[in-house]
Formats: sequence, structure tokens, C-alpha cells
Amino acid sequence: MKYKMISIKRSFVLVCTVGCILLISDLTGVHRHFLEKDFAKEFSYPLDIQDFKTMVLRFKNHEPVPVEPINEVGSNLIYLSKAEEGCTSTSYRLIILVKSNPSNFERRAVIRETWGYPKRFSDVPIKTVFLLGFEKNLDDPVHEGQEKIDTSTLDEAIEHEIIKFGDIVQGDFHDTDFNSTIKIQMGLRWLVETCNQFRFAFIVTDDMYVSIKNLLKFVRHPVEYPNYWEKQKELDDRRNHKNFHQRVSRSIVDNHNYRELNHLASDGTYSPEKAGQVNKLRVPKKPTKVWKNSPIDFDIDLSEDALLYAGNVVFANTHRYKIGTKYYLGLEEYSFNQMPPFVSSEAIVLSKSAVIELHYASFYTKYLRLDDVFLGICAKKMELDPFHSKYFQRDPSLVHNPYGSKDFKYVITANNFDDPSGLKQFWNMQKELANA
Repeated sequence: MKYKMISIKRSFVLVCTVGCILLISDLTGVHRHFLEKDFAKEFSYPLDIQDFKTMVLRFKNHEPVPVEPINEVGSNLIYLSKAEEGCTSTSYRLIILVKSNPSNFERRAVIRETWGYPKRFSDVPIKTVFLLGFEKNLDDPVHEGQEKIDTSTLDEAIEHEIIKFGDIVQGDFHDTDFNSTIKIQMGLRWLVETCNQFRFAFIVTDDMYVSIKNLLKFVRHPVEYPNYWEKQKELDDRRNHKNFHQRVSRSIVDNHNYRELNHLASDGTYSPEKAGQVNKLRVPKKPTKVWKNSPIDFDIDLSEDALLYAGNVVFANTHRYKIGTKYYLGLEEYSFNQMPPFVSSEAIVLSKSAVIELHYASFYTKYLRLDDVFLGICAKKMELDPFHSKYFQRDPSLVHNPYGSKDFKYVITANNFDDPSGLKQFWNMQKELANA
């Protein structure tokens, strides 16, 4: 009997030990790493088809294609509000799409007063909209620590907001972190189908500081930002001298700000250096002034067909651990050890050509719940390289000390401004310093 009890105890300890090991392995994802495929050698992602880009462009042009779309989440989405005012009568330089949660009324209010104010530069046409789904119902389960929301009251408040401001694009889907890709697809579709007279789109979260002034400079010449701007100011200062034209002997077309920048061909590997190139990025050989009295008045602009997909580019291994992250991906969702380089979802800059290509590519790309990774996969399949700029910052220290000595002269975005009043105070300070 004694030996039987010892045997039972040993078996119990063994089972508990094995169970703990399996649980730890599952939470940390250690065992899943051994089952991953090599991204550099084996990457493929549905729909995996030869001449993917050609097929997508044929689909865009309503030409016959060999395969029907595999992802129609965005196209089947029902709009609850579309923010259409001005879309047919105005050609926008920039459309800002702010990803916001339905209950974040205060954040939206502060953004409207600060960097999202569409008439910040009166002679630069800008439109700001907020992308929303709908909140969970009272009867839906909530996670520990969350509060149930009276959605009837919330819906009434949003309806009032829609009527008052007309800047809400709302879709019929649950607004959760795991549905963020639906929100991105809704935004791209809205840009292509509803409000398609624009040059650049900027997709951003509602906890960000943004310098629209610097963003407008950046999209003019991403590769040379901010150096070209300083050179342009120097040139403008020299123009003010009466003998300027006598002292400038060479043609402006020979200035390096107007050279054509060749795309760096991809050889299947990625590095931060290679991410710093823009497909078909050109600046005109002849100067073109668009707005004569604007704070961003200068002689440089991207070509109309430039493919720009820019922001803070991330090079990361796939998250296989389940503890403390919403970025976990199971092998059945994504089987590779690395993710393609992608622009972090907090702030994404897109030219119109890039918006169109990514929108139609999404129809033929398997849905993935991480919106920025999904967009990165679409971009890779369309041979569209992300462009990295250090001026799209991700600095958690700003939450604790956003008023320090850090120089924000050229910074375009900074994140983690969860407190709307703090964002407003910080933006006003940067405006006084002529940085915003």
C-alpha cells in the first residue's frame, strides 16, 4: 500500500510537471518556433499565384481574371456613415483617416481642434475623417477589467457627432483590436470608391501627436526630407537679394533636388537601408508651384504615379508567445518565422497610386487580423517596398515626459498620447515653436 501511494504521488508530480511544461511552451510559443517556415526561402501567402500583380491590376480595370477574390470583407461591409461632403467637389492634397474607437469622443474633439483641423492651412485642401466600427452590446461578454457600455446612449452620441461634424466613416462591424484589418480595408475602400480626389492619404491612430506641417513637407520629397527643405529655405533667402539672378549661373534643373531617384531592385532580402527607397519616386525636372502663400510653398513634388508607402518600418520575427501581447499569430494564421517589412499601424502615409494598388490587392490576400502586417503582405505581393523615416517616432518616454528638451522641429508623428488634454497642450506648444 505504501509503495502504491508513492507511485501515485510520483505519477501526479510527473503529470503536473509535464502539464506545466506544455502550458509554458504554449504561452511562450517555444515549440511553435520549431515548426515555422523560413521566410527568406519559402515565403508565400494566399492567394499564391503567378503574376499576382498583373492579375490584381486586371481586376482593378474590370478585365477578366482567372480567379475570383478570396477576401471580400471590406467590399461586403455596410457603411453606417460615409462622410461624403466635399468628396466630389474638392481635390484634396491630403486626406487624414483617424482610426478611433466609438467611445473616444474626447480624443476626436481634441484632434478636431489641433492637428486634424482641416483648415489649418487655408490654401491647402485637407479632409479629416474618423474610422469607426460599433461598440459591443450590453449582452456581449466583456473581458476582466472592462466595463459594459450602454450602446444605445453611445449610438445616440455618435449620431449627434455625425450630424454636427460630418466627419465619421462608420462600418457595420465590432470595433475591436482583432477587427483592425476590417477598419483598414474600410478606409482604403472609402478612399477608392467614395472620396477619390486626393494626392496623399494618412492613416493614423487617435493617440498620436502629428505635425501636419511637417507631413506636407515630407510627402513632397520623402527621400531628402528634411534636408531639401532647409536647402529650399536657403534658396528663398538668396532670392530676396536683388542680385540673385546674376549670382545663380546654373539651371535649377541641374540641382540634385530634381534628379530622378531610381528604385532599388529587390533581391529577396530586406534591410533598413533597402526599405529607404520609394518605388517609381521622381521629382519633376521643372519646378511646379501649387500654393503660393502656404507655409509649405516650394518647387518640389512627387510625380502623380509615385508609389509611396511610408512611416516607421518594422522588421520583426513573428510573435508566437501569448503572454502580454495582442500580436500573437498561430501557425495556422501565418506559418513563417519572420513577417514582411511593414509600416507600423500608428501612422501610415500612402500616395493615391499606392492606396489603389493596396485596396485591390486586399481582395486577393488572405485576411489577417493584424492590420499593419496584412498591409505589409499586400505591399510585398504588389512589389511595393515600404519607406522608412525616423521622423515617424515611437517613443514611449513621451508619455511620461512629453515636454522635455527633445527637438521636434522635424518630427512628423509621436505616439502614446493617451491623455487628450496632454496632446492638446503639447500640440499647442509645438505650434508656438512653429513645428506644427
